[in-house]
Amino acid sequence: MPARTRCRPLLPAGIRALLEESRTLGIRAGSDHRFTSIWFVVVDNRLFIRPWNDKPGGWHRALLREGRGTMTLAGREIPVRARQSRGEGIFDAVDAA
Repeated sequence: MPARTRCRPLLPAGIRALLEESRTLGIRAGSDHRFTSIWFVVVDNRLFIRPWNDKPGGWHRALLREGRGTMTLAGREIPVRARQSRGEGIFDAVDAA
């Protein structure tokens, strides 16, 4: 039986170009929350965001709980899917970025 491989989601070229021109983006969990402006980093062609203040009712926990949300970037609303990162290697790369 062939080994299972995990497909890593990659940013489309157009979205990557918009991210390179921006310092922040807006994020909203689901559709009931407001957009919050946040900083981000791109590592291995993947977008990473983390909360400054991880409140129980904040965007970060809501996004992880709901799994889907929307980001605003350069006047566009782009649907997103949230995944929690795991592994010291990726944490170190995000910190370095």
